[in-house]
Amino acid sequence: MDSLDLAKLRAQAIRRKHYHELTSLPFEDYVVNVDPEIYGKPTQKPTHLKPLVEWIEAVDRLDADHLILHAAVGHWKTETIFRAFTWWLSRHPHFRLAYMTVNQHIANGRSRTTQYLADKSGIDHGSLWNVEEWWNNSGGKVNFKGFGSKVQGCRWDVLVIDDPIGSRAEAESKTIRNRIWDSIKDDLVNRLLPGGVCLLSMARWHIDDPSARAMKEYKWKYIRLPAICDSPDDPLGRELGEPLNPQIKTREQCDEEQQKNPYGYESLWQGNPRPRGARLFNDPTYYTDLPPSYEIHHGTDAAFTAKTSADRSVDIAVAYDRKADTFYMLDIIIKQCQADSFYDPLEKQARKWPGKFHWYLGGTEKGTADLWRRINSERIRNWNQSKAIWDIEAQKEPNHRNPAAHDPGPKPPPMSFNPMIAVDNKYIRSTNLREYWNSGRFLIPQNPIFPASDMDEFLDVLNSFTGMEDAIDDHVDAAAAAVDGAMKTTRILWTS
Repeated sequence: MDSLDLAKLRAQAIRRKHYHELTSLPFEDYVVNVDPEIYGKPTQKPTHLKPLVEWIEAVDRLDADHLILHAAVGHWKTETIFRAFTWWLSRHPHFRLAYMTVNQHIANGRSRTTQYLADKSGIDHGSLWNVEEWWNNSGGKVNFKGFGSKVQGCRWDVLVIDDPIGSRAEAESKTIRNRIWDSIKDDLVNRLLPGGVCLLSMARWHIDDPSARAMKEYKWKYIRLPAICDSPDDPLGRELGEPLNPQIKTREQCDEEQQKNPYGYESLWQGNPRPRGARLFNDPTYYTDLPPSYEIHHGTDAAFTAKTSADRSVDIAVAYDRKADTFYMLDIIIKQCQADSFYDPLEKQARKWPGKFHWYLGGTEKGTADLWRRINSERIRNWNQSKAIWDIEAQKEPNHRNPAAHDPGPKPPPMSFNPMIAVDNKYIRSTNLREYWNSGRFLIPQNPIFPASDMDEFLDVLNSFTGMEDAIDDHVDAAAAAVDGAMKTTRILWTS
């Protein structure tokens, strides 16, 4: 054996010793040693997730029970689970593990993160790795799957179901909740090996979510780790008002989140699904197909300032089937900008969804209405002038054309702005919208063309709306303006 081979063997022996020392550590010590950073920040011991850590260690001892967990969003719960997977595999190479989440795309990304940690833990895997299913050389196996993926032939010692519902819109759909629960009950839990355990962890979007059903049907233990302690029976023994981990989120930062979106804050940060009786808007009604004929209307609400996170400029495009007296939400744009900067996004919406723009007019907003009207007129006038010049120059030979002349492109759409006098408070102004929404005659798309995050924000604002000086209510104002403008139930101030 030559010196090169001896050096290679020594290096391998050193690595094996390092891996053995690493994976023999208690779990909390393993977390901070396997990877020194999470998202660019020094890795902390997950002491703020003590009940989760205790469950992970119980799995290692083979005496864990099923568990339902809510931990405040952004507090490294999922990252801790990744490290549990590699810690378990290094100590129980035969384990078969599964991680299920909302879709396969997210599952693939989380699989790659866990494979990176497995490499750092010295888990031998040969070439038997892909993102959806991977094996080690000892018969251990890991599945990372999205809901709806095939699980035939799979059996597991540990099943982690992490955020099976991905958005507010999904959680508000009873059909989707039923489908997710049926999958958990019929396709997943039944595939646990004898002695196998399940961890169900998710945001508490709805009082009838899978966590609630698992508590009711299976009697599984439930642990809630809110961002701010709100109960004397806190699992960590915190004082009321004490944050879960001030190095991740301070009390002041949590209060800001609550002010911006009270309903979303309770679901994501505190683990409190709000009771239905506290809401002015019921669960949404969805559509998949538009009616054969309809009018297009816009409801708009422009922010007076862009300096605070609570200010939004919002436009909602709706299709109104006047014969059926039903509204279909087509699109929504949400910008944190002042009214004068909102014209360009509105012009794009006008090209996409040509129709009238309605909004409620307060005292300071009359100038905005005049400004938008003037910008639209000036752009159309300038386009007509540029087009006339270009039509003349385009007939000339290229080398004889005025170099300043150019094709002006598509003509700016003529935009009809219909501000309506705001004579009542926001609660009263939302009356017609609430009537249509709660009777299933204001429908939202099952498969929206706009970002899911915008749909979630829209539903969050509706769910938290009281009409009494809400921190954010622009989305309700916009939707109410679309309904009232289309119905012409309030006096039109002017129409361009």
